[in-house]
Amino acid sequence: MTWPTWAADTWANVLAGLALAVAVVGFVINRASAKGADDKASRAAAAAERSAVALEQMARAAEAQQIQAALNGDAPRAAWRLTHFQGVAFELENVGRAPAYEVLVEAADPSLIVHPPPSEEMLVVETSETLKFAAKIRSSTTDDRVLVSWAEAPGGRRHDWRRALPPKV
Repeated sequence: MTWPTWAADTWANVLAGLALAVAVVGFVINRASAKGADDKASRAAAAAERSAVALEQMARAAEAQQIQAALNGDAPRAAWRLTHFQGVAFELENVGRAPAYEVLVEAADPSLIVHPPPSEEMLVVETSETLKFAAKIRSSTTDDRVLVSWAEAPGGRRHDWRRALPPKV
């Protein structure tokens, strides 16, 4: 092997070695970056879960305060508790001290499908009675709250109560 051929082969080997080293470094950095992205995604998912739990706890606390106010107030009135029943079915219970008239359950978001009871006889929800309804959340749903409205007496002043659907148990 002559000197120019030997030098060219040596430089080719050096450049190939450098290319291999750069590829290895790039691979290591890419793996570390992917691991970091996975860690960040896991932390974000955990934070979202904690936020959802905190919001549910705040909603339950507000619901408990409303129930206590209805039970301890001077005038009897309706108060609501919303629970998951099964599948896409939910129960709305009147836990107050007065019946609720002309009860309607509607979706806050048009993409949330709410199926109120088909019977018009359920327009009155007595104390301790429940009203079952179905609610289907679509992928396009951005607000999973339902709006419950009722009157204190037939044809009377209407009240509204909004609540996010409780988690399925």
